[in-house]
Amino acid sequence: MREMILKMEVMAIEYERFCLDELPIAKVRGYINEKLPAMPYPGIKKVIFNNPATIILWNDGTKTVVKCSKNEKFDPEKGLSMAISERVLGSYSKFKKIMDSAEDKS
Repeated sequence: MREMILKMEVMAIEYERFCLDELPIAKVRGYINEKLPAMPYPGIKKVIFNNPATIILWNDGTKTVVKCSKNEKFDPEKGLSMAISERVLGSYSKFKKIMDSAEDKS
């Protein structure tokens, strides 16, 4: 589990390096013609898995909480991924929009 968290932190740090102004999603993936604002990445202070919730406490004092639906089995890896996605993208609806667009293209 610790290795997974470190890998996600490295991915987020790499994202931060490429987000000096804006990251054009269309250029990176070719899915949609929308731009993401640069999102600062404060680093992860602590991750809490408390079925059905995954909570990330960030170094800047904020937190992100995501929960699986009642029909889903709790998956810590998915919870961590979704919490980081929500922090980077700003909301689940933005993530869903990217996923829908990607599914339409495949």
